[in-house]
This record gives sequence, C-alpha cells and structure tokens, in this order.
Amino acid sequence: MPEKLRTSYVILSQPRTGSTLLASLLRHRGLGDPDEYLNADRIERLWPSFAGPDAKYDVHRYLQLLKENRSSAQGWFGIKVHYFQLIKPFAQLGNIRNFVLSFDRIIVLNRKDKLAQAVSTMKAEQTGNWGSSPSDKDPFFDPLAISDAIRRSIFHDRQVLRMKLGNARPVLFLTYEELRDSTDAIWQRVQEYLGVTPEPLDRDAIREKPQRDHRSAEFERQYLAFIRGMDPQNEAS
Repeated sequence: MPEKLRTSYVILSQPRTGSTLLASLLRHRGLGDPDEYLNADRIERLWPSFAGPDAKYDVHRYLQLLKENRSSAQGWFGIKVHYFQLIKPFAQLGNIRNFVLSFDRIIVLNRKDKLAQAVSTMKAEQTGNWGSSPSDKDPFFDPLAISDAIRRSIFHDRQVLRMKLGNARPVLFLTYEELRDSTDAIWQRVQEYLGVTPEPLDRDAIREKPQRDHRSAEFERQYLAFIRGMDPQNEAS
C-alpha cells in the first residue's frame, strides 16, 4: 500500500462502452487498478479477504479497504462502475452523486450508437462472454432483450445527466466511438485530465479486440425490421 493516496478516480460507464480498454490502458500506465469492484462477484471474492470471513459487509468499509489494498505504489486508486451497480448500495440519486463526487477525478463513458451497444450487450448476456475471447455459445436474435438493453442504457444516461456532476467539478465525458476511432488522442486527453505527463499509447496494453462481427450487423438489421413491422403505418400500407 502507498504511504499516501495521491489521486482517486472513478470511471462511470455502461456495459459495452470500451471501459475495459480504458481500464487496461490506465492499469498498464501504473495509474491504479480500475476494476469493476462493485460487481457482486468481486465483492464476494474480495470482502472476506479484506475484512475476514465472518465480517458483515459494509460498502463504505469495503471502499476504504479497496483504497488500502488496490492502490498503486504511486498512490493511484481507480474504480470502474456501472450506474446499476450503485442503486443497491446507495439507493437515492443524491447518495449516488455523493459517492461519485467523493473521487478526485470523474470519467463518464457512454456510447452514442445505442442499437449497436444493445446488440453487443445481448450477445454478451447470452454467451456469458464479456471479453474478446472465443465462446462456445452462439448468440441468437432476441428483439425484446435488445429493447431492454436500449432502455437500460438510456436510463443510465439520463440518471448521470440528472446528477449534474459538471456543476461540482470538471468531468471528462468520453464516448465509445471516440475511444474506438481516436484512441491515441483520447488516451492523451485522459492522461492530461488525470494530471500526468502524457505518454504515447502502448499498443501492447490493448488486449481487448472489437467484438462486432457479421452477426452484430445482422442482428441490428433484424431489429430495425422488427421495429418497422410494429409500426401501424406499415400495416396500413
């Protein structure tokens, strides 16, 4: 553990927005280990190792122990969270906002193309594969799952906007599309925002590969056809 915590930051993201890539770059640069620590599986694994097998879980104590055990040698602590992971421990929007503002730096990451994001989410949920490694399960078209994923991502965006984080401090807003198409430039912006001298992008740190394939495009086409088929005007014509 570092003698003193230098800087803490939170990546407030959504599934399928490039947060894993961003976290990998930050980890490789030595700027903390921004894992998804409020994921239920992470809590189940880490809490007993930090507090003891019989300790009653407390989110505030857990966060403190994370900073003590998951900060880098240089004093950086990072965490990646999705909005839905904050609802159970903090409940009210005001409490969620206070949690986010407890960090020195805030990076908000979302995705403009909601349909592509929803299709990617559907595929990951069906196959259980949230990374870029091959899966032995084949995804299938499920328009209701896609619709639900779109609804969730829009809800997330709206809740983040309602928090008005930018009124309290500078916030770095990024999109998946920027991170995908201008990785070098975005990486420089992230480093400048965190207050460190930018270093060139290390391609060896990029292990996650784009998961969009021919099935993704086909599922998107099928979904648009599905939506058009529900339009009463199409029935009339």
